[in-house]
Amino acid sequence: MRLIRIAVILALCLAALSAVPAAAQIELTASIDRGNCLPKDTTFTVPAGKTAYDFVALEVSGGNNCGTGAPLVERSFGISRGSNSRAGDVLTFDGKPGSKTIILSRGNTVDLATFTLSAGTYTLFVNGGRNAFVRLSYKLR
Repeated sequence: MRLIRIAVILALCLAALSAVPAAAQIELTASIDRGNCLPKDTTFTVPAGKTAYDFVALEVSGGNNCGTGAPLVERSFGISRGSNSRAGDVLTFDGKPGSKTIILSRGNTVDLATFTLSAGTYTLFVNGGRNAFVRLSYKLR
């Protein structure tokens, strides 16, 4: 009888755990338009009591030189505090995109996958030329 009770309790616990939803992946994009070469930054908010984590650079493109149209090899993006891009940078990415991309944050090298942002307002921006873009994802906990 005791063994049956333990099995029932274990089954209920496993069912409860499987009902807990996984954190949703949130995607953001920022770009530089093809016409006037103007940035289209994205402002986002990490709600009070939450932390943004598990960042992944899904795509990053440097675009083309705004004057000559030549392709840009360098590609980078950044996240800044507040809604004013490129002011008070929190991080600057410089390199190839990937789920474990290395970034530079306040002069220190950190792993993008372990980088976190506390509650607040931030701006995602991309550096480059015409048609440059970044697609970034993260989760909230």
